[in-house]
Amino acid sequence: MYYTHDFSNKIFPTRKACEDDLLTHLDENDIAESMKKYITFSEIIMRSNEFGAERFYNWFKNEVANTTLDCLNRHIDEQTEPWRI
Repeated sequence: MYYTHDFSNKIFPTRKACEDDLLTHLDENDIAESMKKYITFSEIIMRSNEFGAERFYNWFKNEVANTTLDCLNRHIDEQTEPWRI
C-alpha cells in the first residue's frame, strides 16, 4: 500500500509521510475556504460571546483540526497496488 496526494507526483510509503508533504502545499487560504463549509462567521461570533475564552479557543482549535483533516482526506489517495521506487 502507498499514498499519493493531489499536489505532488511523489509516492509515499505511509499516510503520515504523505500528510506531512501535503501540509507543505496547503496554506491558510485552503483551510479557510474549507472551513466556510462547516461554520459561519456569525457562528464564530456567537460562540465567542457564549463561551469563555478557554472554551472558545478549544472549540475553535477543534474546528480548525477537523477542517484540516477533511482537507487531507480529500487530497490523499490510498493505493493498494504494489509500487516500485
